[in-house]
Amino acid sequence: MEKTLSYIELEELLNKINRKKYGAYKRLLNKTILYRDFKAKFTKIQPDPYAKPSIIECSIPHYLHRLDIRKEYSERIPLTDYIYRKLYNILRSFRRKCGSGYSCYLGIPRPSPAILLRSAVEIKNTNIVVRFYIGLPSEKRRINSEKAKVLLLKTLPNIIHKLTDFSKEHDEIREHINIYKDYMFIRAWLETRQAIAFIKENSILPRESSISDKPLANAIPFTPPKKDLVNILLPGNRKVRGLLIRKGLTLIIGGAYHGKSTLLQAIQQGIYPHIKGDGREYVVTIPSAITIQAEDGRFIHNVDISSFIDKLPMNIDTKCFTTKDASGSTSMAASVNEAVEIGCKAIIIDEDNSSTNFLFKDHIMQKILKNDPIKPLSQQIRDFIEKTGTSIILVMSSSSIFLNKADTIILMENYKPRVIDSFRTSHEELIETQYSKPLLRKFLGIKGLVKIKQRGKKLYFTYRDKHVFELDPGYNPRIIEEGQVKTIKYIIKWLINQRRPKSCKEIIEEIDNMLINEGFKAIANPVPPDLAWVSGIDVVWVLNRIDNAMFKQITTQQ
Repeated sequence: MEKTLSYIELEELLNKINRKKYGAYKRLLNKTILYRDFKAKFTKIQPDPYAKPSIIECSIPHYLHRLDIRKEYSERIPLTDYIYRKLYNILRSFRRKCGSGYSCYLGIPRPSPAILLRSAVEIKNTNIVVRFYIGLPSEKRRINSEKAKVLLLKTLPNIIHKLTDFSKEHDEIREHINIYKDYMFIRAWLETRQAIAFIKENSILPRESSISDKPLANAIPFTPPKKDLVNILLPGNRKVRGLLIRKGLTLIIGGAYHGKSTLLQAIQQGIYPHIKGDGREYVVTIPSAITIQAEDGRFIHNVDISSFIDKLPMNIDTKCFTTKDASGSTSMAASVNEAVEIGCKAIIIDEDNSSTNFLFKDHIMQKILKNDPIKPLSQQIRDFIEKTGTSIILVMSSSSIFLNKADTIILMENYKPRVIDSFRTSHEELIETQYSKPLLRKFLGIKGLVKIKQRGKKLYFTYRDKHVFELDPGYNPRIIEEGQVKTIKYIIKWLINQRRPKSCKEIIEEIDNMLINEGFKAIANPVPPDLAWVSGIDVVWVLNRIDNAMFKQITTQQ
């Protein structure tokens, strides 16, 4: 039977535990507090005022919030995202330090400009459930009931009533939802047009700085020539036009500081819908697009890289290649074939972040380095695209080798794009090689793993022999919030506990379906307020780089 506390009983309990040791707060754990208009429950009580704050979960009925909550999942994501952003700002405005440690802390992580599903806000039937961190007050590790009563009997109801006052926000909410729905419409439209990305004209792509999500003030808008624009008819007979990037090989060229990498980064971030004012609201990319770059020193586990690298010294087997210290070229070879293995349909590469000997080799070097084990991407890129169905977007400015092979060439000049219809060079004919699709693998687990910790965007894996392995998922441009890293941590724990070998594709499909259908409760109990939706693609990205991860090749190709 559910244990409940009335408003008056809560006040009496707080009076009883005044000045007691901090652990007495645990008497609040999992008791449903009955406020006048909503219910609240502490799902976690911090053991100490200096420990991570407690977690409170509030269930808000329809008669209080009065929002039109649709059953369609497509509307729930932008609606909860809108509420999350409002909750974040309200908690910041009410936050006051009132004692030692985290006393009176109120908060959830700062959201990125992406519209995402996050665990702090959930819709259950017609109720809205919000979760956030709350620091229970103390003085010198003793309970301060007077401040706790202010926090729980006055501040908390004020937060919920301010949050649920949507009387003047209906137009803003509808606009937020419509931006999301337009994005999803365009993403579906891309599939019907054999395309991988769309960038609306007049989008603002540059960011304020390398550490800021804000659009650059006075930035040059993205304005392709009219001849390069396509029109999309949105629901409601509305039109939007912009540059379409079709399947195949797209080459982005231009001088330094002319916007090549900025465009590439915007395309990668286009896997997420963005809020109004971000400047990239109508930059849309297919969801499986992944950026590949050189990762010197990364771990590689039984990956077939033989199509790119073969005949290494000491007869090292590149059909089942393993290393704990990859070079730039072997890391890129592994990353490309790992992307092919899981069915990614778009690979994004920036020459500046790549191993150039993996990308290309000119005809002179081909003649000189006859025994080079590296067979660069340039020699097999057409066969690669044809056999895998995977498109490539490549920023290149130091070599013209790819020009003859490109389906589309975009020239960036002063942040303005122009599509070059055809470009032929007078290069000597390069030796072409055939691409061989990699053997598939199954994930078997992580040998000797004891625990996983998260700090910021980094994960720390501790093993039985006491060594700790550090991995930075934030190096993957698809990871944009710390909450995604924490979600990955929970998913890896869930995955290991299943103790069943699965192919990488099976892992991705299972994770995506689980988060969509069951939500965060499938991986965390109780659900913390700082998880964010992440694709199974990015979980596998992490698994591929973990020390002691175990993969076994399947003897057949895709």
